[in-house]
This record gives sequence, structure tokens and C-alpha cells, in this order.
Amino acid sequence: MTRDISLSGAFFLSPTSPPAKATVQVEICLPPLHDGAPRIRLQAMAQVVRVEPSALSKGACGFAVVSVTGFKFAPLSPDEIAAPSSELGARGKEKEKDLEW
Repeated sequence: MTRDISLSGAFFLSPTSPPAKATVQVEICLPPLHDGAPRIRLQAMAQVVRVEPSALSKGACGFAVVSVTGFKFAPLSPDEIAAPSSELGARGKEKEKDLEW
């Protein structure tokens, strides 16, 4: 889950975190801004600049990244375009379970 997004970086809440200074590939799928607008996917290579425990729940943590390449717009596949926004979020959570930093 993404908590904050800017032109140069983002902060993610996650059950696991990469180590500080790690280079990671990030992908953020945004919901439509208004009815009829397409969903937007942002991708970038980024460096982890901060890792912190979360006060929200035991075992959760967060990490901040700064984009190395700048966020780029990437097209969604036809399946992703047809899927509800909540389903895209669920797919991200499934990928998150497989991550090992």
C-alpha cells in the first residue's frame, strides 16, 4: 500500500521492507481520477532512503524511496483495464507475499 506519492518518490506500507540503500523496482497503480478516466500505472527504479516500523499494527513497517529513473507512465493490460480497482490492489498484495529482500 502506498501512503505518500510525490514526483520524486513514495512511501510504502508493507509487512516486509528492503534494506536501506537497496535499489528496487516500484509500480504504483492509481485509480481513475474521475468517471471515464483510465487507471494509471507509474513505474520507476528507486533507492530505499528510509525504513521505519509502523505504529499502526504490530509487525508492519514502511519504507521511503526516491526515484532513480523518474516515474514513467506504463500502459495497463486489457485484463487490468477491465478489472475493478480493488482487484488490482489484491494482486499487489499477492506479489508482496512473495517478496524477499
